[in-house]
Amino acid sequence: MSGAHMGYVVEVLLELGYDAYGCDISFYAVNKANELHKWKRCFVVDICKEPLVEKYHLITMFNTIEHLYDIESTLLNVKTSLYSGGTLLVQTVNPLNPFILLDKDPTHINIHSPCYWRQIFQKFFKYVVVRNYKYLMGEMLIPFPLFGQLTIIVAR
Repeated sequence: MSGAHMGYVVEVLLELGYDAYGCDISFYAVNKANELHKWKRCFVVDICKEPLVEKYHLITMFNTIEHLYDIESTLLNVKTSLYSGGTLLVQTVNPLNPFILLDKDPTHINIHSPCYWRQIFQKFFKYVVVRNYKYLMGEMLIPFPLFGQLTIIVAR
């Protein structure tokens, strides 16, 4: 997620009363988020290599997991970074999405089926739900089991 997007997500959550933070592997993205929003709530971390310093009730990863080089280490580090009973919410691309078949993004190194994601997440979490969704008129998500544009995973 770009620094601007990360900053806006944190800003909205703060306005709703949440104690929210953002992190990214990119110094550029983190500096941009902190600069644009005049607070220091975004920080740099490589979640593939180390857990977060603090524990959280909810960790989200939007358009992230398909870029990570070590999924199992990442999930272990995320699990370590969650309070007991905490939730991980992940959104990634569905490999059967016709648009992703045309996309030649070389940073998309982990594009997998929902079945794959369920199996890998179940190694680390007791409760795992994996669903595909499609955008309806670009705004609303509707369940679309096979050819949904994106896959959402909730793990606890």
